[in-house]
Amino acid sequence: MIGVLVGSLFFAVGRKLLEVVSVQGISVFPAEARPEVMLTVLVVLVVPLLAVSASLLGL
Repeated sequence: MIGVLVGSLFFAVGRKLLEVVSVQGISVFPAEARPEVMLTVLVVLVVPLLAVSASLLGL
């Protein structure tokens, strides 16, 4: 769960930086970078489950 929290922190910081970063002349408003709710729930539930499964299979 620490990874989910760290990833959320990186996303929040990166979202703030979108306002000042331009890639090939294209800039994005921070409000445009918001994840889909279902995708967020899926990632928050599945990624830790896969990590636990991989560690158990590695035993």
